Amino acid sequence: MKTTLVLTSFLALILLAGCAKAPAVDTTTDAGTGTQTGTEAVVPSAADSKKGTEVKVATEQKVFWQGEKVGGIHTGTVNVLPESFITVDSTNRLLGGKMTIAMNTIMEGENTSGGVIDHLKKEDFFDVASHPTAVIVAKSVMDGNMTADLTIRGITKEITVPVTLVQDGDGLLLSAQLEILLKDFDIGQTLIGKVALKDTFSITLDKVAFLK
Repeated sequence: MKTTLVLTSFLALILLAGCAKAPAVDTTTDAGTGTQTGTEAVVPSAADSKKGTEVKVATEQKVFWQGEKVGGIHTGTVNVLPESFITVDSTNRLLGGKMTIAMNTIMEGENTSGGVIDHLKKEDFFDVASHPTAVIVAKSVMDGNMTADLTIRGITKEITVPVTLVQDGDGLLLSAQLEILLKDFDIGQTLIGKVALKDTFSITLDKVAFLK
């Protein structure tokens, strides 16, 4: 079973429409060009430092996950912890941030236990008892791409993914899509040969809201 933490995220970090208490988006940003129109907050062409204003995540935010095996797809959500934040400059350009995901809140639909969920929490998957959080730490943003350290199961890997940040009223909405190799985080390796797992899972940050 391939598992996806949905960070369209913290470090999801993560870390996936699906964002609780997030205002509606009026505009979008082209992550590739960094162009700005209307009330957009755009990704800068270069993030030259960690300096900037820290903006906390809104309450009750979630990221999405998707995992696959031959013959089945599983999807669900997992909660973003309130200490998560992003840093932006005076024009709301993304500079960095940290997103922390509570792995013990992982759900498939409305299910918080049983079947798939219980297995995802076990040692051969996310080992939630020993590693209760996953973290995404953004280190730099350049030309619409975020380079971050992603930590799952206590294992940290550097990733680079496209990212968008848009302004909507008093809120900033962060989106990114991560494709994670299971083997990089020692996930499901004991099941190889027993279960036909896909070798990647996805983490989607879908308009995760940060409020000034």
